[in-house]
Amino acid sequence: MKIELTAEQEQAAQHGQPVEVVDPKTQRAYLVIAREAYEGSRGVLERPTLPASRAEATGIPPGIRRSQEAFWRDLPELLNSKKHHGRWVCYHGDERIGIAREDAELIRQCLRQGLSDDAYYLDVIESRSLAPWEVEEIEPGGHQVDAEERSDQPGNAASPA
Repeated sequence: MKIELTAEQEQAAQHGQPVEVVDPKTQRAYLVIAREAYEGSRGVLERPTLPASRAEATGIPPGIRRSQEAFWRDLPELLNSKKHHGRWVCYHGDERIGIAREDAELIRQCLRQGLSDDAYYLDVIESRSLAPWEVEEIEPGGHQVDAEERSDQPGNAASPA
């Protein structure tokens, strides 16, 4: 199907400007551009879209990410108290739900509050170098296991030297 441009539209297209065309039935707007402009940008237009945000790229729901950020913000303060080390903490958004010995206690509390699984975050209070949303890079190649480490495994005995 071909649509003929008015003189004004043709002049705009020749100067590299897109021409807006409106469907009178739906009022939906379309842009007409020169074939050369389309061909030049076709690769960009057909490229798969990237996630809108880094959180979306990691697959972390926004509610959990916000809770992780609150946990990370408060972690230094939590670590200042020895009694908190190794305990579980739960966050819903910026709010700390509680601290407990067992995660099940905090999960029950979240369920009583009607929170969905993607609205809160649980973690253990311990020192760490990476934020919960950061991915740890592991170098390829693995770890060499020596005889002493093999002997520590159940059912393995170090071979005599």
